[in-house]
Amino acid sequence: MNSIAKLVLLSLSVYIAWTFATYIFEGRVNLVQRIDPIGRIEYVVIAHILVGTVFALMVLKPSLRSNFVTSIQLGFQSLRRVLTLVVVALVIGFVLYLTSNPASTDATVIANIFVQTLPTSIAEVVVCWAVVGTAFESLVRSKKTIYILRKERRSI
Repeated sequence: MNSIAKLVLLSLSVYIAWTFATYIFEGRVNLVQRIDPIGRIEYVVIAHILVGTVFALMVLKPSLRSNFVTSIQLGFQSLRRVLTLVVVALVIGFVLYLTSNPASTDATVIANIFVQTLPTSIAEVVVCWAVVGTAFESLVRSKKTIYILRKERRSI
């Protein structure tokens, strides 16, 4: 099996593992519909931080080391650009929250929302864009390269 096929299978495995962990810790028990601080901590730490971020990035590590994929291809940018965009996103998100007539502006409530949504969003980006997106981009690029090489051979 070639490296692209392995990367695609690994990426789909990461996606399935992350989706399954999300279902087990949140969807199966309707976690967001009840007050369960320990359950929410388990959900965020296990499903999103460990499986959706750490495990997903570990799967990408061999591909990065072998230069099969690049950090730019995965969406990683310079630290300055990342920090600038994080600050802009925080300001826009906070303004949108305040202008949406929130039920509470208590700092504890806002912190709880932030802690609940940030790891989930990070895991979504890492799994769906970095892992799965990069694998399928590499697959499409390789198929295009093979097509171009075959076309060039025919014209010779």
